[in-house]
Amino acid sequence: QVEDYRPGYPRFSALQASHKSFHIFRRFDNLRIRSLLLKQDKSSILEKKLNKIDHDEPSPLFLASSRLDRSTERAALLAEIDDALASYDELLERSQRILSFDRPLAAHVLSLENWLQGNACIAREEGRFLDHKDDLLTVALLEDGVIYWLEMAVTASVEFFIKVDLVQATQQNQQKNSDDSKVHVLDQSFTDKAARVLLTTLVTLLILVPVMICNAMNDSTSRITILVLAAISFITALSLLTRSKAIDLASASAT
Repeated sequence: QVEDYRPGYPRFSALQASHKSFHIFRRFDNLRIRSLLLKQDKSSILEKKLNKIDHDEPSPLFLASSRLDRSTERAALLAEIDDALASYDELLERSQRILSFDRPLAAHVLSLENWLQGNACIAREEGRFLDHKDDLLTVALLEDGVIYWLEMAVTASVEFFIKVDLVQATQQNQQKNSDDSKVHVLDQSFTDKAARVLLTTLVTLLILVPVMICNAMNDSTSRITILVLAAISFITALSLLTRSKAIDLASASAT
């Protein structure tokens, strides 16, 4: 339980570890770009130095053969260039990985902010990293939009039933992560399974209802119209509620 840990970073880190939606941290985009620009400029300076050394080289043979090159200045500069490029490339690759992380949902950031306001566990200044809304990332992979909204609906429904004392068993289950009556951390597997059951039901209805309507109609024109509208609705739902790529949508429309 979160409250089993001492107030401070032990308790705050326990809260963040209790649910994947709380795995929120700074991205530091500005600092990364600043470092990249500085490393890029350093490599540019070294490039100019190398060009000058090559231009001023009195022996064409040294430029034609690296094996016969006796310029210690050029050798030292090339080694420095190699180190600079290695550092630059490493930061580029690290930045690419960091930029690939999703941005956290506003509701999850707000949950952490509310918890910090009600639980003075860490210094106020150190908790202000959540104020940088445009510079946050979540380590956890975000579900498709429809899964997220269904999970939110499940969570809201369970919390409502808890408040009106209709679901005591669920309350005991969700309180296993915290003793605080104001903190509701539902089991991730429960919300995920419930959301997927609802999604399966909705998709089944979206597919079967048009078929049932078509069977009830005798006019072929009406049937075709219903099928076209159903296909458009299905593809639109996929594009708006999921992260499907264009090729995935094309495949879905073809089938």
